[in-house]
Amino acid sequence: MTNISETKCLFTSMVVDMLDAAIEAGEIPEQPYRELLPRLFWDYMTGILAYWLKDSS
Repeated sequence: MTNISETKCLFTSMVVDMLDAAIEAGEIPEQPYRELLPRLFWDYMTGILAYWLKDSS
């Protein structure tokens, strides 16, 4: 579980950095519920990977 925790921490840190850079550059507006977005991105990516791993096509 330690590896997953480390990976999740690195991933969410990367998402925060990308969001900050996009907001600072004016590419996207300031986001509501900004503290939830990194976790939502993690859940979304995990769901896509789980689906992809189970896909037999």
